[in-house]
Amino acid sequence: MIQIFTGNAGPGAHALLDDLHRDRKRVFVDLLKWAVPVIDSAFGIDQSDTERAVYLIAANDVEHLGSFRLLPTDGLDVLGELRLIADVNTGAQRTPITGRI
Repeated sequence: MIQIFTGNAGPGAHALLDDLHRDRKRVFVDLLKWAVPVIDSAFGIDQSDTERAVYLIAANDVEHLGSFRLLPTDGLDVLGELRLIADVNTGAQRTPITGRI
């Protein structure tokens, strides 16, 4: 089943979101050794996990199986400052994409 969540309420708000953030920590911090924020030594939550994020989560009755996060295009994204530098250097202009799921 696919479940849709809008916004990030932080650890403890919903068991499935907690499972997603624990899995992100396992992949990005434990496995890939990326230096990304970790909350309470368990949850991979970064600067893009805001009230504007939308999460699509595939889950069975008991666990997170896979997911992705959608971010609006009119703010910072996971590339953050790198994208801003590239836009300035190339003269690119970003056009916000808006819509509903």
